[in-house]
Amino acid sequence: MAGLIVRGGLDPTFYKFLEVFAAEQHLEIVLDRRQAERRGPTQPVDQNRRGGDRRGPPPPSWKSGDFIAVKRRDR
Repeated sequence: MAGLIVRGGLDPTFYKFLEVFAAEQHLEIVLDRRQAERRGPTQPVDQNRRGGDRRGPPPPSWKSGDFIAVKRRDR
């Protein structure tokens, strides 16, 4: 199923518009609740078992709009 990931803090009228649009198109809406980076300062460790930071930068579409259209992968 395709869907929309919607940025939090939207104007309620715009959010209602997205709800109506999504219902007509049979799309799922997921609210992105992240407010800020949750990680604190890094602490030194003997060995870093992770290969790197898994979370990438926000998609470019966050800069131009308040939602991202996605197609869910088959599991």
